[in-house]
Amino acid sequence: MPMNSLMKLLKNTHLKGLPFRYRLLYLVAYACLIFFLSSQSFQVSSHSIHIPHLDKVAHIILYAVFGCLTAFMLNTFCLKKKYFWGIALIIVGLYGLSDEIHQLFVHARNADIYDWIADMLGGGIGIIVFKKVVQK
Repeated sequence: MPMNSLMKLLKNTHLKGLPFRYRLLYLVAYACLIFFLSSQSFQVSSHSIHIPHLDKVAHIILYAVFGCLTAFMLNTFCLKKKYFWGIALIIVGLYGLSDEIHQLFVHARNADIYDWIADMLGGGIGIIVFKKVVQK
């Protein structure tokens, strides 16, 4: 789901009063999608075009949406700004870390600290976008 579509969805007035359990359900469903994708073994063909760091871009995009959904879920609570950012980043970071550990057990995949950094960067971008765009 592109970021613009996600922002339109989150700005929808019908979603503003959405209970916490449904917001959490969106986040968990998306986390399951990330888990499924990271369970796949991707084989690079010798005929495929090599784009440097494309996997990091994919991590940033996936986790930007995850960060945005995390912020959407946490937005149901009246948290102070500093706690909001910290809790949201901790959730994104721990899920990204668990994703990298999970990849240790997937054939033809490996854990990479740079993937986790890309996850954190993407999550931070998603949280910022949520706070700036949705909460205007």
